[in-house]
Amino acid sequence: MASEGEALSNQELESQLDNPDRITLYRTLKAFEDKGLIHLAADSGGISRYALCLADCTTHAHHDQHAHFQCHHCGKTICLEGEVIIRAQAPKGYKVERENLILEGVCEECLNS
Repeated sequence: MASEGEALSNQELESQLDNPDRITLYRTLKAFEDKGLIHLAADSGGISRYALCLADCTTHAHHDQHAHFQCHHCGKTICLEGEVIIRAQAPKGYKVERENLILEGVCEECLNS
């Protein structure tokens, strides 16, 4: 998964493994997320992607409130540096469970090809 900050989908991970069991892969990804090793990075198409967490993420505290960039051409999704502060508040009685910010455009590789 160490792809220079790139977030990979289940399908991309499966393609890199030799005959993986999908249930085991899903459970492993969930366990890694719970332990602070990876974080979920949903893309604009609703596909769940996973990226390595920073060194200071733990079981008790994820420090992954950051934006992601998704390329329109190749679909690559990468983590962006810097913390994101969302000032919007959920209505009374609602509970926010996850914050996502996706910047969309064209990656350097696609721009230069």
